[in-house]
Amino acid sequence: MDSPDYQMHKKWIGILEKNTLSGKDANDVMEVFEGELRWVKGLDDPWAAYSQLMTDVFLFNRALAFWKPGLPSRVSIETKLKNAINSVLSTVEGIAKNLAKTCKVSGYSVGVGFPMGISISISFAL
Repeated sequence: MDSPDYQMHKKWIGILEKNTLSGKDANDVMEVFEGELRWVKGLDDPWAAYSQLMTDVFLFNRALAFWKPGLPSRVSIETKLKNAINSVLSTVEGIAKNLAKTCKVSGYSVGVGFPMGISISISFAL
C-alpha cells in the first residue's frame, strides 16, 4: 500500500504533467507542493532527495510561468507560499545536513519571489 506522502507525490506529478492547469489544479498547487516536500524530505538517499527537490522547484516555477487568466491569482499562491516558506527551508536544511555526511556542504539558501517563484541553492566546497 502506498503511503499518503507517496500518493501526494503521484498527485503532484499528475498536475504538473498537464499542459494547462484547471482552476482546481491551480488551487491544489501549494497543498500538493507541500506534500511533495514531505515526500522528498523522507527519501533515504540524500542525492535522490536533492535531485528531486531541484526538479520539483523547477516544475513549480514552470507551473507559475504558464499561469492562465481565470485561475486563482498569483497573489493567493504567493501568500500561501510565503506562509509555507518554513516547510521549504526545513526540507532544504534537512537535505543539506544529509548531504554533508558524504561531501562538504558550505551553505544553503531559499528565496521566494514573484513572478519567478522559488529559488533554492545548496553550495558545496571544493
